[in-house]
Amino acid sequence: MGTRSITHTHKDGHILCSFYKHWDGYPSEYGRDLKRVLMKMNETTDIGDMAAQVIAAIKQGPKDVYMIAAGQNDMGEEFTYDIYRKDDAWWITCTHVSKGVLYDGPVAEFDTSVE
Repeated sequence: MGTRSITHTHKDGHILCSFYKHWDGYPSEYGRDLKRVLMKMNETTDIGDMAAQVIAAIKQGPKDVYMIAAGQNDMGEEFTYDIYRKDDAWWITCTHVSKGVLYDGPVAEFDTSVE
């Protein structure tokens, strides 16, 4: 059984797009991959381009990562990741379905060992 996660990308306080990841959604795997990809982007990267680059970098095959309706939840996800811009940096919020918010801050400081 996979550790499911959902990622929402935000722009101007609204969810721009969302995608579902079926396998390895916990911070030490998917969170680490998100951090790696986001750290390569600079402050001029558009949020839509960022979302496309994240999907391209993490998709490993069919039914692994796919687009869902913007803001959709309740797909059996254990973790939710919200990505947005704040203070000219990429920020991420990692939330566990039962433990609540595990991290909310700059991507550069995201400790992916939180679980």
